[in-house]
Amino acid sequence: MKLRAVRVAEVGMFRSGVALEGLSGGLDVLAGPNEMGKSTLFRAIRTAFQLPHKSVKPEIKALQSTSGGAPLVEVDFEVDGKLWRLRKRFLSAPSAELRDIGGGAILRNADAETELVRLLSGHVNRSDLLGLVWVGQGESMSLPTGSVSLEAGLGRLIEDEIEDAGGGGQARRIRAEVEKALEAFVSKKTRKTKVGTPYAAALLARDDAVGFLEQARVMATASVARAIQLTDARTREAVLGHPVAVAARRDAVDTARRRLEHGRLASERLQRFDAEVANKQVAFDQAVQREAVLLSVITEEKTLQTRLAADRDIQSTTIQSAAQREAELIDLQTKRQSAQREVEQLRQELAALDQRDRCTDAVQRTAELEQHYARAQELVRRLFDIDGRMAANTMTDQRYRSLRQAADTIDRLQARLSASAPRVRIDYLPGVAPCVVSADGIVAAGEEIAVPLALAFD
Repeated sequence: MKLRAVRVAEVGMFRSGVALEGLSGGLDVLAGPNEMGKSTLFRAIRTAFQLPHKSVKPEIKALQSTSGGAPLVEVDFEVDGKLWRLRKRFLSAPSAELRDIGGGAILRNADAETELVRLLSGHVNRSDLLGLVWVGQGESMSLPTGSVSLEAGLGRLIEDEIEDAGGGGQARRIRAEVEKALEAFVSKKTRKTKVGTPYAAALLARDDAVGFLEQARVMATASVARAIQLTDARTREAVLGHPVAVAARRDAVDTARRRLEHGRLASERLQRFDAEVANKQVAFDQAVQREAVLLSVITEEKTLQTRLAADRDIQSTTIQSAAQREAELIDLQTKRQSAQREVEQLRQELAALDQRDRCTDAVQRTAELEQHYARAQELVRRLFDIDGRMAANTMTDQRYRSLRQAADTIDRLQARLSASAPRVRIDYLPGVAPCVVSADGIVAAGEEIAVPLALAFD
């Protein structure tokens, strides 16, 4: 283990904190006059590594600054080439934090204490020789304390250091052996698999196995889908083959046929109505033309009246002409009245025709709506009836299969009984009508029946 930095606060004379940075990890000498806090720093390092953060031993209380407070110690150290940061606060709100500076992992409190013990005890008895990592004032000539002998501890420590120092060469030799072994399977330059080697064959076999596995998965998925489809088809077949469903489909077909016939009749009526509307449109156009003629006559009458008013000034000289014009005026008035009566009659006829058409359409629409409403009520009634029967139907697939098997068994037994029972041929005397009656009806001449059947003579 190698120390890299030390930081303390509220420790001894370092009330506001102090940091010792840039330690080399080798032989670092901390020198200075007395009462500068060198021994305090060494006691803080020893406390951080050797005592848990929740400890209240006198050594921790001795670390407090002159004004009290909670001692805080932070140490950066290196173990096996990996840099760690240990941070502990004692007494008030005690806490411990161990951070992997290179990897970012953080352990706290009990986990941090456990990992710290593992780091310091990674090699046998290394925790007993922590005193060799730092040497306090006056301790350079004294032996470190611990549960092992100095010779065994130093020997093991030297062995560990030699092993750590020689690990790099051993790793290089192992890597060379691995690369040599890999040359039989992959190219040293491109790191690609060599063709024809067992490794390449194994990779191809693996790819084939992956392909086969994927195909098997696809086939399994397809099989499950087909099984689901088959189940759905059987369910639909059972539903469609049910007598209620068959009757419902027949009713639906009959209803559709009736609706089709009704639509055909309605289409024929619509064509007739279109023809009537066309005829009425022609009559209306003729009435419009007559009205235009009448307006022309009225205009001409106004013109004649104007001329009559002008001619009255000279009536003394044009009495005969005036009488004639007056007769013409009377004739025109008569024509006007006749035309007005004809126009009024045409208007009345048009109004009557329009009213009759509207009444006919209204009656027809009312009848159609009543029919639709009646059909809708019937369909609703049938729907509730079907829902009630479906709700009351306790038949299940398993029960249906059981009943079907029982019916098949009964049919087979009846067939066996009929086949094993003695049979009698029925013949009638000439002129005698068939009079033998069985459970199936009147037995015809020459027909054979089984003896167990009940017979009756009419």
